[in-house]
Amino acid sequence: MIDQLRKEVDRLQKHHYKGQRLWSFAHHFSTFGAALLSLTVATLSQQDGWDAASFIVSRNTLIAILSLSAAILSALAARGGFERKWIANRLTRSKLDNLRLDMLEDVEDPTPLKEKLKRIISEHDSAIVGSSSQREDDGKG
Repeated sequence: MIDQLRKEVDRLQKHHYKGQRLWSFAHHFSTFGAALLSLTVATLSQQDGWDAASFIVSRNTLIAILSLSAAILSALAARGGFERKWIANRLTRSKLDNLRLDMLEDVEDPTPLKEKLKRIISEHDSAIVGSSSQREDDGKG
């Protein structure tokens, strides 16, 4: 049973490490992408020497597209919970690393390790979806 438990911990470690990287990318891309797009819009709106014939779209159209994109990224960053999911995956991966270290020792009874793994999984799920009071604050209680 301990070998099966080790395989499951290894699988979960890989899964949460991948999740940690993906949610980190989503969080940072949406946050900084929106800021960079807004900065670009501010810069473009102050440009006087815009030659519309040398570009595919007019300056006003480009500003509108970039502004819309910045607004979409901002909404995704605010509503997507990317930072919370990134942190949850990071913490879960760390807990799984610690569990893996505990499993390096000879274990006669794997039951406590199995219970610890169940707790880690449950805590991860709670961190992703938030507590019931957080959902009520969001109007989804």
